[in-house]
Amino acid sequence: MRTALGREEIEAILPHRDPFLLIDEVVELEPGERVVARKKVRPDEWYLKGHFPGRPVMPGVLIVEAMAQTGAVAVLSEEENRGKIAFFGGIDDVRFKRIVEPGDELELECRLERVRGPIGKGKATAKVDAADGLAVSITGLGSHVPERVVTNDELSTMMDTSDEWIVERTGIRERRIAAPEEALSDLALPAARQALEDAGISGSDLDLIIVATVTPDMAFPATAAILADELGAHDAGAYDLSAGCTGFMYAVAQAYGMLAGGLAQRALVVGGDVLSKILDWSDRGTAVLFGDGAGAVVLERVGQAGFLGFELGADGSGGLQLYLPAGGS
Repeated sequence: MRTALGREEIEAILPHRDPFLLIDEVVELEPGERVVARKKVRPDEWYLKGHFPGRPVMPGVLIVEAMAQTGAVAVLSEEENRGKIAFFGGIDDVRFKRIVEPGDELELECRLERVRGPIGKGKATAKVDAADGLAVSITGLGSHVPERVVTNDELSTMMDTSDEWIVERTGIRERRIAAPEEALSDLALPAARQALEDAGISGSDLDLIIVATVTPDMAFPATAAILADELGAHDAGAYDLSAGCTGFMYAVAQAYGMLAGGLAQRALVVGGDVLSKILDWSDRGTAVLFGDGAGAVVLERVGQAGFLGFELGADGSGGLQLYLPAGGS
């Protein structure tokens, strides 16, 4: 894989010149297979003045052309195609979240599916720095569970069940159960400290804390606020999020949105519960499934890679199968 081709090297491959060369650099190149290029939209470019006078934006058709030029680099970078005129097709499904303006940076990726001489066909994608958000990733991990272990055999002394019955249906052999004096924050705090240490930061570096749980210490203050105080994150926004088993993923998605949107720099996301406090220990249909514990992650902006996307959903029609009426209105 070759990397970092500047405009002069691109011009040696493509027959385009200013103002028609629409890519500034190639950052990744696999000749005949894949290419990633970048384009910084400058306010003095000719098409910004000509297409939409008074409102400098990059027309979508030129973004598509930039993607085609990117694909052509992959085609013409093969020695047998050097010096030829390339055609790159297959860019037939392009959508943009917003207009592209001066100062934006386009990241253009093309993957070739078929090359026949100087003719290439494939898939191309374009990302805009502000439109798709900044790259965000997990930089620290932590977890904590209570000391007490409850095996299936122990559960069989409390309800009509057996180790064989539970393992056959769930694969679960044991679970951790919190002590009577342990609340969620007692599990979440060690997990959070471990994640901060793993990320190499302190609590004072955080500006967002989200705790995903259905068993907070109390209705209010939020368990996240309790953690913020214990961690020394006195300037961090802190709140709890209740979304059941998917709560942690919802919290990660929300933290990602805050960081990618520029509203936060570093976030701590904790997913934890002490479900043993609310279980019906005579019901083998639910009690065998749950335990207590907490996991934590630190999210930060990174230079590249990071989360690719999220797809969230909910089906409230199943609520009657598993619910907690206490504490509601």
